[in-house]
Amino acid sequence: MNFTKLFSLLAFIALAVLSLGFASAAVTVTTTSSATPSVVQGGQVNFAITATASGHSGNFTNAMFVLPVLFSGASWSGNSTFNLLNETLGSPVTQTITLTVPSTVAPGTYNGAINFTGSYLTPSGSTVPPQINALPITITVPAPAPSANLTITAPTSAVNVGQNATLTITNTGNSTLTNIIISEITANPFLVTFMPSTINLAQGANQAVQAITTGLSNIKFGFNTVNVKAAAGAQNATASFQIKKTFCSSGPVVGNLSIGNVDWSNEGEGSDNDWELLDEIELEVEVKNSNDDDEIDAIVKLGLFDLNGQNNADDLIYLENSDGDKEEVPITVNENDEETVTYRFKVPADLDEGSYKLALKVYDEDEGESKDCDDSTTDFNNDFFQEIEVKQTSDEDRYVIVDEITADSPVSCGEIVNGEFTVFNVGKKNQDRVKITMKNNALNLDQEFEITEDLDKGKDKTIDYQFQIPQGVENKFYTLAFRTQYDYKNGVYRQESDKEFIFPVEVAGCTGNLGNAGNTSLTSTQISAELDSEAVAGEQLVVKATITNTGTESKSYSISARNYNDWAELDDISDESFSIGAGEDKEIILTFTVNSDATGTKTFDIQAASGGKVMVQEVEVEIGEAKKKFSFNFGDNSAIWIIGIVNVVLILLIIVVAVRLSKR
Repeated sequence: MNFTKLFSLLAFIALAVLSLGFASAAVTVTTTSSATPSVVQGGQVNFAITATASGHSGNFTNAMFVLPVLFSGASWSGNSTFNLLNETLGSPVTQTITLTVPSTVAPGTYNGAINFTGSYLTPSGSTVPPQINALPITITVPAPAPSANLTITAPTSAVNVGQNATLTITNTGNSTLTNIIISEITANPFLVTFMPSTINLAQGANQAVQAITTGLSNIKFGFNTVNVKAAAGAQNATASFQIKKTFCSSGPVVGNLSIGNVDWSNEGEGSDNDWELLDEIELEVEVKNSNDDDEIDAIVKLGLFDLNGQNNADDLIYLENSDGDKEEVPITVNENDEETVTYRFKVPADLDEGSYKLALKVYDEDEGESKDCDDSTTDFNNDFFQEIEVKQTSDEDRYVIVDEITADSPVSCGEIVNGEFTVFNVGKKNQDRVKITMKNNALNLDQEFEITEDLDKGKDKTIDYQFQIPQGVENKFYTLAFRTQYDYKNGVYRQESDKEFIFPVEVAGCTGNLGNAGNTSLTSTQISAELDSEAVAGEQLVVKATITNTGTESKSYSISARNYNDWAELDDISDESFSIGAGEDKEIILTFTVNSDATGTKTFDIQAASGGKVMVQEVEVEIGEAKKKFSFNFGDNSAIWIIGIVNVVLILLIIVVAVRLSKR
């Protein structure tokens, strides 16, 4: 072998040895975190993983950590891809990655290794795999401590009284619960019962429990909140649901009757839903009968419930033009038809301020509420009631007012007018003293009244008055004007009502012969009268009068009697005010008590007034003497007379018996 060949062989061997050195490059995976952590179900653990290359002078490409699948659902996050370059030879590369343990993984120990993969490019350009020193890890998932957790699911919509509420009791823990007791914890209990009231629940299980709402106590109109508790030892849960008590006594019962449109308006100082004391309210209710065959006698009833569930509707002041003088109005609704009931009422001055619930119901008078009753309408903001606020007036000029005024009417010249009025404190302050003036210039009327004791807010005082109608005034309506003065201090009334409170009084029969034609004579009217009883001194006298409107338009009449005082007392006039249509008549009854000493021919006048004009019809009555009562006067020999009478009766009886025997 020559020297050249020997040199070539030695060079090849040296290159081979050098190549083998490069091929022995290695990567070691380590961590500064614990490689054997304990992680609870649903927990996480972080690993700071370091890759260190050694024994190389080339580059690594496609370098990354290989993460083990320790259990089903294992989730790794973080950056596991990187490059190990020649420039970083001997410098570690660290990445942080996170392992999430599913909540469903079974407790136990899970082993694996964090590995490395990549290509090693030698300086000569060849690619060889490096030696890998993997990082073994062990994950321990401990068994959870026993836990239990109760929940209650209650209805979100209110249930009617008598309708059960379904509660769902759930054990969301991982252990069984026994002897779970369900109870009511309402501060003022309604005595709701539960079926069942005691249950057992395995982990993750639930059970329905019925809350029984029959036979309850303390239930008020509106929504009633029931608080419920489920408890098993230290474990407990609470929930609440609502029971609604509507106006129908048995709850709404679908039948032939229903409430249609409901409209209401405030004609006073407040608004439709904010009422001030003494405001006048008009409310119209449409009632429908869906029966195609029969009419129905129904009852419409109004309710006004306070926060204590008390119905204050009977305290409202129902006006003359209301369809009823109380909260109940009977009506008849024809088959497949509808009727409208109109309430007109005044808010009383002594009604407490606060929140109220306005309610209505209609039910079959014959069948009763348990068979056919409706108490809801979409016109109310809560389906079966409308929220109303009652307030004292905020206007200082109306703190003290006059209302509920009465007066004799019609009256004639020279007569005394008797009446009364009531003073109400509807403001926000108590009043030490109050002065009231009553005036009418045409009647020369100027009177003052003073309330010297306290008139606290919400209170009232009724005052009687009288005055005389002057001679020579016109026959017409006169207005009595009242004003109030209040806010008394240091002898001065510092506030006066901003408006007058007025009341009309009709004056009639004050001039000339009212039966003759003239400016004060009432035409197109006839008055006839006849006796309807015996006319006897000391007895009751009944006169039947007929008023006929012979005109072409309807007239409103006021009826009175005059010029009877010297021989009788007037007990009653059946109808003192009424309207008569054109061509129609009206029968009225006047009842007198004749004086015991009256006798002979007597007269009195029936007076009909309309529109400031009057007609007078004189009625003549012939009074008979008082009837004499039959009596016996035996003087001092009464015993002898009685014995004699008895003997006479006995003799007559003997004769009668003898006659009958003789006929046999």
